[in-house]
Amino acid sequence: MKLRSLTAIIACGLVLCACSNETGVDAGFDSEQITAENGQETGTGETDTEKTEDAETADDTSSQTSASDKSGEALYESFLNNETKVLVDTENDFGEYISLSDVKGKECTLDELKQAISDAVSKDSGMDVKYDSVKYSYIDCGADGVKELALDFSNAEEVPYSLTVVVKEYDGALKLIYSKDSWDRYTVELNEYGAILGSGNDGWGAFSTDKSFIDADGEYHFIYRAYVSEYVEPGTPRGDLRFNGTTHTLPQDIKLDDSYAFLSFDFNNTLEDDSDNVYTYSKIIENAGDETRNTWEYYYGVFNDDDSNYDSSNAFMQFLEGEGLKPLTLKEVDKKIADKEASEGLTDKINSGSEVKMEDLK
Repeated sequence: MKLRSLTAIIACGLVLCACSNETGVDAGFDSEQITAENGQETGTGETDTEKTEDAETADDTSSQTSASDKSGEALYESFLNNETKVLVDTENDFGEYISLSDVKGKECTLDELKQAISDAVSKDSGMDVKYDSVKYSYIDCGADGVKELALDFSNAEEVPYSLTVVVKEYDGALKLIYSKDSWDRYTVELNEYGAILGSGNDGWGAFSTDKSFIDADGEYHFIYRAYVSEYVEPGTPRGDLRFNGTTHTLPQDIKLDDSYAFLSFDFNNTLEDDSDNVYTYSKIIENAGDETRNTWEYYYGVFNDDDSNYDSSNAFMQFLEGEGLKPLTLKEVDKKIADKEASEGLTDKINSGSEVKMEDLK
């Protein structure tokens, strides 16, 4: 799953006058059979009768599991039909322009949620905005076979903001467990198993990517946030590199042997504090042919990650070390990403799921 984009403009608070204040969501066996003098027995000493009873119990359990899953689907359908409410939980509300913080702990029907978003954006923009465009898709967070509901609210004709949310069924009730907005320079992409990749750009050669996923229990897991400054250029704003809390400017007379990108990674979700960030740089391969494939989800181009680029004789390395920074190699950073994914439980299957294709809600 790939992507890119980023920037910030306004902060939309949600005013929800239409929402209520109510709060409140195969078993079987496989044993070796042996022939006994008095009939067939399983390896655990079960008779045919006991085995049949166990199989019937397994069938009942399987049927109950299927019925439970259908119950969840029925709730989602009921919500889409404006018949069931969803509890808005803002613990994982990451909206910058469309925030759900004003409706924390409240329940809304689909129409009430649309109206709340419309009212909030209208108030902020001074326009009469209607968020009446809704798309949806069923996803499988954590790849456990249990469905969740993903929705996208938008009104691209008037304002460039859209809101992606994920709804999960818990014990017969619905809960909104994730929300994040997109705009013209930032996009949220969700895959079929709950992996999330947000990306953006500022229009001046700076890119950001944030990666996360939602597991089978509906829990949110942060993986990393990356910032890429491409084509660093001494003596220009592109030569201003920020690390360790301050800005460091490449001197005009430094001689770089190639086109470079400078990268910063946050693995601890400390957006306002870069003291624990990890840094690296890389050469950019210009006009990369088909034989050189992009394998970096945090950058649209192609890097040269050869270890020789980090030799102490490299002018870029000398500058960074002189400023008190010891950067990692790009391969070392990629290893840290893989380790973080493994520790958080992000499997290859979840990571490689197809991008969700939502359909219009009629």
